[in-house]
Amino acid sequence: MTHNEEVALRLSDRVALFSYGPIEQLGSGRELFDAPSTHFVASFIRTHSQHVEVALPDGTLVSDIPAAGFGIGDKVSMMVRHDRIDLAGAGKPSSSIRLTATVVVSMFLGDVIHVRTRTGWGEEISARRPRDDFLDELPQTGELVPLVWPTASARLYAKP
Repeated sequence: MTHNEEVALRLSDRVALFSYGPIEQLGSGRELFDAPSTHFVASFIRTHSQHVEVALPDGTLVSDIPAAGFGIGDKVSMMVRHDRIDLAGAGKPSSSIRLTATVVVSMFLGDVIHVRTRTGWGEEISARRPRDDFLDELPQTGELVPLVWPTASARLYAKP
């Protein structure tokens, strides 16, 4: 038993993630990491920390995301892992979600660069990219940057 997700993911064949008693998800560490079954699991594992409305306020249409169990008009959150978000739109497949955001801060963290952005409607979205993606200089505060991620990397959850 541990409260450290890295230890659980690294050392366990199977992980049971509890939320105030009941099991939220039972599976391998990879299953919890790649396909969290609930908003709680995604938030706990800290792999999907982006909360973006599916009906994006800038008019961006998001389609082809598995939405089993949801009906028209349901309130949902769309979550995607930091490492799936790219800051360069060129050459990305058309099955990607694309939007533009303003850089709030760029942080050098050794082997990765963490870039926190804000959309035009105030949503914060963070990306973590390998340091080699930024050979020249880091994105500057106030700079507009394209954010792109594969549609298949997005997960929908009932809005908490």
